[in-house]
Amino acid sequence: MSARDDGPAAAQVQLRYYQEEAIAAVRYEYSRGAAAALVVLATGCGKTMTALSMAAATVRRGGRVLWVAHRTELVQQPLESWRGLAQFHGAGEAGIVQGGSDAVDADVVFASTGTIARGATSEDGRLAAIFDASDKPVRMVVVDECHHYSDDGLGQFSGLIPSIATHAARRGWAAPRLLGLTATPVRADGRGLTGLWGARPSYAYGYDQAIAEGYLVPPRIISDRLELD
Repeated sequence: MSARDDGPAAAQVQLRYYQEEAIAAVRYEYSRGAAAALVVLATGCGKTMTALSMAAATVRRGGRVLWVAHRTELVQQPLESWRGLAQFHGAGEAGIVQGGSDAVDADVVFASTGTIARGATSEDGRLAAIFDASDKPVRMVVVDECHHYSDDGLGQFSGLIPSIATHAARRGWAAPRLLGLTATPVRADGRGLTGLWGARPSYAYGYDQAIAEGYLVPPRIISDRLELD
């Protein structure tokens, strides 16, 4: 696991009011016994910072966090924020499980879905290795772009979330709480999400509100005629 730069020039990002509200809403859902919470924030409104703040709190309370994403940039970007921002310094070590990177013992594991979904049920797979690498329990699983994970048991990622609970039980731990992140809590193919993420988001902050409050700029649409032969 590579060392993190904890130099004096590290920046600190202040959460916006709606990010604080989202965190409070998720904690409320968990306090009521919910196994999963869904946060819907418009693109550009800071889903990553919101979830990283919750991950830091989980690690500071002695737990570990598994952060799952299906694209390489969605694995690398939150790791860079964790290592580069002052508010996460001292919260714990983070690393990637993907390809040749195998930081299975990190406090926050940023894992490629494709990597850990292969052999997810096996005790010799890389998902199992994350659970077996430390005596600290995995207490929260962040699922980025969670609309890709349908509740019908179909598709290449279908067995991943049930397998997470299985590996936690194998270690004698409670099933980790799930935190789903998305800007679009629907699927174009009509497959269901409510079985995993509930009938409604724990918190939602959409484009219209973000534009009205000045956090996003209004879209500018330009139409240009194309002269085609």
